[in-house]
Amino acid sequence: MNHLLTVREVADMLKIQESTVYAWASQGKIPSVMLSRKALRFREKDLQELIESKLVHPEAQPFNKPRKHKKSASGDSFGLDSQIDRCITSVKKEVLGYS
Repeated sequence: MNHLLTVREVADMLKIQESTVYAWASQGKIPSVMLSRKALRFREKDLQELIESKLVHPEAQPFNKPRKHKKSASGDSFGLDSQIDRCITSVKKEVLGYS
């Protein structure tokens, strides 16, 4: 018989929150075993297979780290406020005939 893990053990193993484990189980992202209404368990073998299936191989595309947003002099990220203002002004001119 496979070793069964609790929600807490799975969360610790994957370094995620217990709420994420529950969510992934309900979404079918992690195979689970419902022993009773309050006893959700996971087969260690299934988790090992899940981890293996998510491995990034060297020949695969590199993972792009999310970039940190830089603040412009005005304090908005990448000057988005001014870009939005310019876009709105442009639409007003083209569609509504405003200047």
